[in-house]
Amino acid sequence: MKNIKNLLMAAVALLSMSSTASLIQPSYPPSEDTPYRVAIGLKSGLVKNPNGTGVNNIGGGIGFTHNVGYDFFWGLAASYDWASLGHNRVFGGNEHETGYAGSRIEVELSLGFMPEVAERFHVGGLFGFGWGHLFNKTVAEEAKALGIAFGDLNLRVGPAFSYGFTDMCGIYFAPAYTLTGIRFAKGDSQFKELIKENSNLSGVELPVGLYFGASENVGFYLDVNTKFTDLRENHRKDSWREDFTLGMTFAM
Repeated sequence: MKNIKNLLMAAVALLSMSSTASLIQPSYPPSEDTPYRVAIGLKSGLVKNPNGTGVNNIGGGIGFTHNVGYDFFWGLAASYDWASLGHNRVFGGNEHETGYAGSRIEVELSLGFMPEVAERFHVGGLFGFGWGHLFNKTVAEEAKALGIAFGDLNLRVGPAFSYGFTDMCGIYFAPAYTLTGIRFAKGDSQFKELIKENSNLSGVELPVGLYFGASENVGFYLDVNTKFTDLRENHRKDSWREDFTLGMTFAM
């Protein structure tokens, strides 16, 4: 009975609010004159749990975007973080929270269409599909016991807007519906219903960014992304997180 109880507690911890951090991919289209863009940056995120508010992750990454013409573009981004599981704090947390810390790797493929509807004003939509995994011995053991494999898949889709105050400075906004915690479970886990209840979570994210050019081909951007990863009434408040990305772009 004690082992069952411990495993149940592990299941709750493992499945509590799966979410991904912001990837290094600013939500504005590359120019047709310089259709290739590389972005590098640093990122972090804040989370809140019953023990308090603190930093969940810190790391960086790289993103590549290609404007293929006719206002369509695609992108690929990858990031590495030192992070704690779910809504645990990697800094400022107690021993239980930091015990779930480890290396987290995420990748995302994105597609976008953002035509210019007025001078320097683009309106369209973005779609992203990604995968993330936290490498931690405790997490791996608990995932194996629960029959969960392959990490978590996620997707996001929504409109996107960008406006240039000048040719060198502008803002963007890309609200999106998100589906996180898409998991593959194998075997006949005794917590099958618990896994089902805490997977495929509907949420929203509201990234707002400011970008400015240092030269014709080099720019900087700051992205602030407010997320609620689970919109169910009893979970919404606890699923909040705030992600920050500071990056540099190179257009070619």
